[in-house]
Amino acid sequence: MKTIFNHWNLMRWVRLTLGIFALAQAFILRDITVGLLAGFLLFTAIANVGCCGSNGCAINQKETKESSV
Repeated sequence: MKTIFNHWNLMRWVRLTLGIFALAQAFILRDITVGLLAGFLLFTAIANVGCCGSNGCAINQKETKESSV
């Protein structure tokens, strides 16, 4: 639930805006294909999933070992 309300970056806003626009067009045109595209865009925006969502493309940081003395 935290991912829905936190970390809204530019790409999430773009996907949300395009999803809402595509959903409106799907109703106006009565086109199921545009509706599916709208659903996909809205899902990826709200859940913050996708190719690079939730640090999917992040590079692993080299872990440093602490010496225990």
